[in-house]
Amino acid sequence: MPSFLTTRLHPSNSANVVQAGGLRIKDANNFNFTLPETAIPANGFLLLATDKAGAEAFYTGKTFLDLPVIGNVLGNGGELIQLLNSTNAVVDEVNYDDIAPWPL
Repeated sequence: MPSFLTTRLHPSNSANVVQAGGLRIKDANNFNFTLPETAIPANGFLLLATDKAGAEAFYTGKTFLDLPVIGNVLGNGGELIQLLNSTNAVVDEVNYDDIAPWPL
């Protein structure tokens, strides 16, 4: 299996197009990424990967946005990841881990 990080953003109210440009993904340590101007289609999702070409080759038919590679992007053992808007208000957050029951 290739070595790359992939992330999926899926709006909870997916009946409408969501304009995701300007939203930031932030972890508890060193990761802070602002999404470029992009729309998440109704009933859709946005895929991000640290190796766009590798992810698209592995997940045939899926399109990814590039995530920058910043050291240990997500720490092993879990941490809090937040989605922030332009005023730094938390839009959503999730605690992830690398042991069951993650991923859900």
